[in-house]
Parts: sequence; C-alpha cells; structure tokens
Amino acid sequence: MWAHMIPLRASDGAYLWNYTLEGACRYRWPGGRCGSLGGVALSADRRVVFIGADDFALHAIDAVSGNPLWNTTLGAHLAGKPALSIDGMLVYAATSRKPIGGSGSHRVFALDAATGRVEWARTSPDGGGFYAAPTATADRTGFSRVFIGTTGMGAMLCLNGSSGDMIWEFAPPPIPKANASAHIPPNPLGCYNAGIYGTAAVLDGRVYFGAQDCSAWSLNATTGAFLWR
Repeated sequence: MWAHMIPLRASDGAYLWNYTLEGACRYRWPGGRCGSLGGVALSADRRVVFIGADDFALHAIDAVSGNPLWNTTLGAHLAGKPALSIDGMLVYAATSRKPIGGSGSHRVFALDAATGRVEWARTSPDGGGFYAAPTATADRTGFSRVFIGTTGMGAMLCLNGSSGDMIWEFAPPPIPKANASAHIPPNPLGCYNAGIYGTAAVLDGRVYFGAQDCSAWSLNATTGAFLWR
C-alpha cells in the first residue's frame, strides 16, 4: 500500500510534486481501512516539510522539489503532527500506537532537524499513546519545554526540550472505582475521566488543554500546579 503527499500552489491550485511513501500502511483500522499520513510541520524558513505516517517513520522532505532529505523509523504510528523547537534545531514527534505484535512503547522523540538523528526519547508514564502534536516553547533564557498529553490516564507532561527529562507531570483525578470497570461517566455529559487527545496551548505562563472528562483545564506552565477546570 502506498501513501502520497501532494502539495498544491495556493494561488491557483497547481500540482507541484508527489512524494510517495511505499508500504506506508502497517496499521489498519477495523474493516481493513488503511491508516493515513499524519499532520505536517514546516521549518521556519519554509524549506523543509516534516510528516509522519503509518510506515512508522518521520520524513523530512524538500519543500520546493519534493525530494527526500531523511527519514527516521520511530517504531510505531505517528498520529499528531510534528513540532519544531523555537530555534528550529529539533523536531518533536510522538507515537500513538504500539507496533503490530505488541512490542515497543508510546514515546515522545526529539530528532535533529537537519539529519533525523534521534536525540532523546521519553516513554509514556501511564502506558497511553500520544495522539496530539507536541507543543514546544522557550523562555527568555532559551530554556525549552515540550508539553504533551497522554491518552492513558490523561496526564499532561512537561519535558525538557533539550534532554527529554521530565520537569513535571499532572494527572487528573482517576475515574471513581465504582465506575471504572464499566466506564460509566461520573458526570451527566457522558464523558470519561481520562484521555487527552488535543494539542495543548501555552500562553502567558499557563497551559490550556481539553480532556475526555468534557472539561477544559489550566495549569501553571512552570510548575504544573492546577489553576482551574
């Protein structure tokens, strides 16, 4: 099975190039439907396109010619789009499903944007996958952070963007024991008390995200302290 990335010129819709990923369908949805390409990220100079796919790899493509620059296998499906560090030196990507056969794990990766070399990898602390795109920030001193939520217990993670070290982890209250096995929602909106599938927003020292408990959350971006729900 092949997958294709085909950019069009914004002014007139003209076809520019076709990047083909051979054998990209390693994961199939129930019913046999092939998985899809992930989201796209552009380098700051708009010369490089970064995209993940069901071939379990992150690809870097020349945005002008469509020629491949590098691809790095990360071992599992990439659902969310990649994100660039503020200085453009690193590209962050996360895996959402374990490889076929059950080996491997859900991880957040940082790769050298120029070469595709893996600089660090961080395993999901609660066993859940990563379906959202990472959010990369940097403060005035240049210290970088990466924010991403998990689909397991719905934890929001803040990682050191340079090393991958955990800065803090915020886990929402667990599902009440009486409801956990039957997945009976603890509120009238029919929502589960776990799982973060959306990308976090960071502004003025606060992290904002939505979870499957049908709530929006706000945390202190530096400490992970709860602010409101």
